[in-house]
Amino acid sequence: MSAHERTAPGVPDRVAYIDGLRGIAALSVLAYHATHYFCKGLTPAHPAVFIFRLGTYGVDLFFVLSGFCLAYPFLRKGEAIDLVRFASRRVVRIVPPYYAAIAVLGLALLLGGAIPNVSDLITQALFLDRGGQFWSVTFWTLPVEIRWYFLFPLVLWLWTVSPRAFFVVGAAAIVAFQLTTAGALDLYALPAFMLGIVAADLALNHTVPKRTIACWSIGLLALALVLDWFVGPQRVYPPIAGADVRDAFPPLRILWQFTAFAFVLFAASSRTLRGLLSLRPLAFIGTASYSIYLIHVPVVQAVHVHLNQFGPIVESVLSAAFGIGAGVVFWRIFEYPLTETALKNVAIGTVQPYVARAFVWLRLPSVIPLQRRESFAIVRAPETTPATLESPPKVVATLN
Repeated sequence: MSAHERTAPGVPDRVAYIDGLRGIAALSVLAYHATHYFCKGLTPAHPAVFIFRLGTYGVDLFFVLSGFCLAYPFLRKGEAIDLVRFASRRVVRIVPPYYAAIAVLGLALLLGGAIPNVSDLITQALFLDRGGQFWSVTFWTLPVEIRWYFLFPLVLWLWTVSPRAFFVVGAAAIVAFQLTTAGALDLYALPAFMLGIVAADLALNHTVPKRTIACWSIGLLALALVLDWFVGPQRVYPPIAGADVRDAFPPLRILWQFTAFAFVLFAASSRTLRGLLSLRPLAFIGTASYSIYLIHVPVVQAVHVHLNQFGPIVESVLSAAFGIGAGVVFWRIFEYPLTETALKNVAIGTVQPYVARAFVWLRLPSVIPLQRRESFAIVRAPETTPATLESPPKVVATLN
């Protein structure tokens, strides 16, 4: 869901293959929603239902990429985390487009003759996700993402200090989510974010040979597909009104998080895959992925209501096309000015003093140092055969 920082003269601001991965995540979620009514008329065992249902796992890829993109600059530079600057950038990056989406959907409800629920408006605006009704089903990830920003500096610090403790925390989150009553969405998403941090470090330090990564990626994908075919989730929409989240996020989703992790690493290590993911159309969709993600569902629903006379296949194609188009227009109006123009730094400079005052009032440290006290590697590439791993480009990843 992207701000960019420059670390040295001549270093590119964007990593095209990361944008390509986010484009895949956005298109996956879009395809799932665009084909909903088409698949609704088919049996659950139909191959098309299975294929398009896989699009829901684009959310897990988004979560992994979020951890990757946030950690990459800090791990590459090895500098302390300026918490005030970090928080200010996150506010400017996430909040304005989200509030714009809420405003657009609220206006659409009014024009459609419905009166928006004020309680739902306040709940969404405050990034609360209990007891309210989201105006778009994709909004459920925004409160999770915001809460992740509070944890990210501490989790990244833990990774640099003690990878062992880091993995214990990740494993504890999985166990707590699946085997205890602590079934919050945050426990489901935390391992994916943490895997993104690991992927960023491994990509930077070249600790896993490309062939190993390729085997992991293919093996995990095959296993996930087979298991999903036979024991796929009973429900694919996230619960909102107090239902047990484990009904919608069974153990199989953690496997898809590891699959996304392996795929991100594979992209970082393979020049061929990076080239494919860097193709301009896909990278551009990745650039606008946050806006597409925010706005596409109401557009898809409108197409299903007003253009359903053409048949389910054409209807699905049109809803996907209009969803992408609306997302790109939304990006150009509401997101582009705060990510690609001088207005971005103006907005950050405006927000930063208020964030700094909040840190002072709360008596919180404004900086968290990062240091490596414990070496970590899953598989070291043999020093005598450096060609076994293609080096990823030395550039700063786009922040989600």
